[in-house]
Amino acid sequence: MTKTDEKKLVQYWSTLSEHDWEVMRTLYKGKVFAQALFFLHLSLEKLIKSQIVKESGGHAPFSHDLPYLVGKTSLEVPEQIVEQLRTITSFNMEARYPDEKMGFYKKADKKYTSEWIESGTRIKLWLKSQFAKK
Repeated sequence: MTKTDEKKLVQYWSTLSEHDWEVMRTLYKGKVFAQALFFLHLSLEKLIKSQIVKESGGHAPFSHDLPYLVGKTSLEVPEQIVEQLRTITSFNMEARYPDEKMGFYKKADKKYTSEWIESGTRIKLWLKSQFAKK
């Protein structure tokens, strides 16, 4: 991959991450909580993939597993953040297959969603601060 292609791919993942973050915020404001959590996951996934491409000069893995993906970066990630990323990864499946996971809709009320969006915001800010150092 050329440096130009690499920069375009990093920008692609970064732009999609910010777009998904805004979708998450819109869904939350509209009280569509399970899907807001799904987009929280997508946004963090794409943010991490942008860093993988930046560091490796190659394509990001085809995975939605946030702890796995962040492990593909050079970051030393605190275990508390890894555990939170594990939970956020579960939002991918639970929101994607609601017929099988109806309990997730009940669990994803305003309070639960607000708490996870706050956690996701802290993680996003931490990741960005760490990525800026690389």
